[in-house]
Amino acid sequence: MSNEELHLLKMIRFADWSTRNSIKAGLSASSSVFWIYDELNNMVSICVGHDDETWDFAVCVPITILEESFQNL
Repeated sequence: MSNEELHLLKMIRFADWSTRNSIKAGLSASSSVFWIYDELNNMVSICVGHDDETWDFAVCVPITILEESFQNL
């Protein structure tokens, strides 16, 4: 992930899936990585695949884990 992409993730709370917004940042297994925030559950979905709707796999993490990581940037 480039530094520019990493800094985009600081705006993760604006990547609201209810409005079909996501942040494309990084690569995994030669595929794009899409980051999506679920405000209702305070979770971030990290989706890997062709796009943010047809991904191959995803993981969810609490937003607090991601924001704690940004404190060191």
